[in-house]
Amino acid sequence: MPQLNFWDHLFPPKYNFYDMITEQAKKTAAGISTFRSWLQNPGPENAYALRSLTREADDVRLEMEARLIDAFVTPFDRQDIYSLSVSMDRIIESAKAIMELMIVYEINTDDAICDMVLNLEEGTQKFHIAVGLLKSDPLEAGKMIGDIRRCQTDVENSYRHGSTVIFENTDMVRVMKFREVYNKIQEAAGYMGTTVDILHKIVVRMV
Repeated sequence: MPQLNFWDHLFPPKYNFYDMITEQAKKTAAGISTFRSWLQNPGPENAYALRSLTREADDVRLEMEARLIDAFVTPFDRQDIYSLSVSMDRIIESAKAIMELMIVYEINTDDAICDMVLNLEEGTQKFHIAVGLLKSDPLEAGKMIGDIRRCQTDVENSYRHGSTVIFENTDMVRVMKFREVYNKIQEAAGYMGTTVDILHKIVVRMV
């Protein structure tokens, strides 16, 4: 467990940023899982659940930003806390945007989308676990970073394979619709990559 320094004893942390970050990571992982559920069953219940989780995750982020302004001390660099929170928010916001896009385009999922989202889900779940370990065992949290990055790589591989397959279709409107969805999921994976890079920087500074 990280040791409190002199300033931590003199000015004890006013807010538990570890808990807030972990809660946002939990909402993010739940949002991606709900998105995958919506792909399997694109009904109004799953759509509502994803929209609700996106709002809840955003509420956690906004509260954390307010606490960052108010806090005299933070458990680690406040810029890292802010950047981590913003990057997480972009992941779940992307999932919601992709769902809304698929509804407007009136398209269902395919193998590539399922594979990409499954790997995105696994990555966000591992990220949630890693963030939960930051306070008690940052070294163990750091060991999970490679697994999360592999999930991002798997999304990229599914993206390339799916792009190859979809371009064999002669319906160019369908191709363009699916291609845009693929790109959006790839962007979400990119946000996950940015988020885990920030986590890695935090871990390196803590141990």
